[in-house]
Amino acid sequence: MTAYENRVFRHSGQPSRNERIRALAQAMDAGRSLDDVAREWGIKRSTLNNYTSAARLLMKPTVTVHPEENLREKYGSQPLESGHEISMRGLWSGLERWCGLS
Repeated sequence: MTAYENRVFRHSGQPSRNERIRALAQAMDAGRSLDDVAREWGIKRSTLNNYTSAARLLMKPTVTVHPEENLREKYGSQPLESGHEISMRGLWSGLERWCGLS
């Protein structure tokens, strides 16, 4: 929308572009589909696509949490045996760090 259209729509009771972008970002954060939002606003889905890229910038960042392995459950509470992959990796990284200091 142009600045002129924003002024006209604001006076006619329609929300401005920025208000629609904020409302779309909140709806997307809440998990609503774009089709539902377009239907509620009385516009086509293709028209709603004009707002989606700006709304994604305002959305809360989503953090994907990957379940990490619990090494105690996998290997037990006993110390790892001599030459185990995890302990050898730790030893080598420590040696490489110390060798790099000299």
